[in-house]
Amino acid sequence: MTSQIFREYPASALAPIHASLRRIAGAVSWTVAFGVLLAIGGSIYSVMMPRTISSFIGLGDACTPQNIAMNGVRLRLFFAFLPGLVLFGVIAVQVRALFRRFSLGVILDQGNARRLSTIGWLIIAGGAISMLERTLLALALTFGNPEGQRQLLISLSTTDVIIVLFGLFVLAFAHVIGEGARIADENRGFV
Repeated sequence: MTSQIFREYPASALAPIHASLRRIAGAVSWTVAFGVLLAIGGSIYSVMMPRTISSFIGLGDACTPQNIAMNGVRLRLFFAFLPGLVLFGVIAVQVRALFRRFSLGVILDQGNARRLSTIGWLIIAGGAISMLERTLLALALTFGNPEGQRQLLISLSTTDVIIVLFGLFVLAFAHVIGEGARIADENRGFV
C-alpha cells in the first residue's frame, strides 16, 4: 500500500523506505512485547519479594516489615505499581499502533501527529508518575510500621527530567509531522 503523501513518486523508489519502516515496526512490536513482559514480571517479583524494592528506592532493610504476613504490604505495593503499569501499557499500545501505520506507508498524516502528541503527553505524565511511584512504594512498605518508623520518600532524579524532556521532544515532533501533513495536503490541492 502506498501512502497518499508519496503518490508522485514511483513505487519502486519507495520500496526501500517501506521495507525499512516495516523492519523498524517489527522491531518496535518485539520491543513493546518484551517491555510489557518485563514491566509486569518485575512488578510481580517486587510485590512477591518486597524487601528487594526497599534497597532499590533507598530505604534499606530496617524500614521493611520483617513479619511473615507483612500486614498488607503486598497489596499496597500492587496499588503503588498500578498507575505506572497502566500508563506503560497505554504508551506501548499507542507506539505500536503508530509504527504499524508507518509500516503501511502512512507517514505525514494528521492522525499520526495526533497519536504522537498523545504519546508525548503520556510520556510527560510518565515522568510525574515515576516520581510519585517512588513515594507510593515507600509508603506501601512502611505504612504498617509503628510510629516513628514510617518513611515518606520524595525524590527527583535526572531520569525523571530526561523522561519529561523526551516527552517534550515527542510533542515537538508531533507538531512537525502535523505541519508536514498540512503542507502535503496543500500541495496535493494545487496539483
